[in-house]
Amino acid sequence: MDMVNDGKDIHLDTPQAVKEALASGKDLYNPQTGEFWWEYNYTGSIANTYVHLDDPNLLAVIDNPDFDLYEDIVGGLNYTGYITDSIETIIEDGEENAPLIDPRDEVFAQIASEDGWVIASPENVRKAVQSHMAENGADAPGKKNGMDKTAEIAAWKEKHVPIDRNGDDALVMHKMADGSREFIVAHGYDEETGHWGHGTYYDSLASAAADLEGRAISTPGMEVICPDF
Repeated sequence: MDMVNDGKDIHLDTPQAVKEALASGKDLYNPQTGEFWWEYNYTGSIANTYVHLDDPNLLAVIDNPDFDLYEDIVGGLNYTGYITDSIETIIEDGEENAPLIDPRDEVFAQIASEDGWVIASPENVRKAVQSHMAENGADAPGKKNGMDKTAEIAAWKEKHVPIDRNGDDALVMHKMADGSREFIVAHGYDEETGHWGHGTYYDSLASAAADLEGRAISTPGMEVICPDF
């Protein structure tokens, strides 16, 4: 993917500004929520996933001189993205009844209405990670913090607490930095490391528990690949 993330200040406070930023190849990131958007294909479809500031995969590479959030994390580690097609993509795919309103417009409006969105340049992401670590009383991320594998796993498991099991799967509570909680059905859960192969993320404990038990749920979760340490 050819990305143009030059780090220049761009105001993302109107839907048009958001649309133009993505169309120009700039990836967008909200450090407050972990949400990340990028242009998915040449017909303008866009995709999103989540990369939280305490993601160990992010912390492992954030100090690299050539760090790039998409190349190193989202694309490089195959985080699952959810695609919103453009009208052009829908027409190209041969669908007979293309919508009159661009499906992306709702996304552009949502981003423009929220605080915290920045261009996902290395500088902006690194600054957000460093600020997050400082606010939470942690050492600076990356190789300089001297954290060995045992300490890294302990820190991970402190924030990702298993609360139920079903075979190789686990229901994990993620303690977010802002005090909120999200619930993950972690497939292929490793008891020793607290890690898993891929997971489905929920805001609702009830929905996550239903998923773990194989019951029907009303609101599907967001599936994200979670690579090994």
